[in-house]
Amino acid sequence: MEWNQIIRDNERWLSTYCALARFTGWMLVFFGILFFFGNVFARIYHPEVFAQSPFFPGALIQPFTAALLPGLIALVVGAFLQYLIKPDARLGLLLVHGDKVLYLAAAVYLLRIVEMLTNMPMVYTHFNDIWDGLRAIGFVISPNLLLPIAQILIAVGLAQGLRRVLSAIRDSKTLI
Repeated sequence: MEWNQIIRDNERWLSTYCALARFTGWMLVFFGILFFFGNVFARIYHPEVFAQSPFFPGALIQPFTAALLPGLIALVVGAFLQYLIKPDARLGLLLVHGDKVLYLAAAVYLLRIVEMLTNMPMVYTHFNDIWDGLRAIGFVISPNLLLPIAQILIAVGLAQGLRRVLSAIRDSKTLI
């Protein structure tokens, strides 16, 4: 079965997914911006609450990982679906730079890992007994650390895939 036929057969579902991705993306971006400025104002007006956190950018990274980047990724997905559905659609600015958005997401998730490692309650420089070593290993393989690593790998893989798929689609549209 040809791709154009698959897209035409599922156009209703794809357009629904496109609308939902765009709506969700804009809502996440909006609330991510509110979350970001809320963190900045909380740090300015209540610095005593954040005194124990040595990694100041953590307050700035959290809105990105929680809302802004997922919102931007949802907007990229929505733009990609719209580009697939409408044969005369042009590549939008967000879709053209979608791979850069995904690479940015990977970098921010890497900063999230750095933040988690600097905010560890105990830095394991040496182990007094076997239990300290097991706790350190438990932290390294915990879901709190594995999730951002998986997000980095997914974002980089999607960025590379998006770049290749868009170039193939552009080449196929110019041949028609």
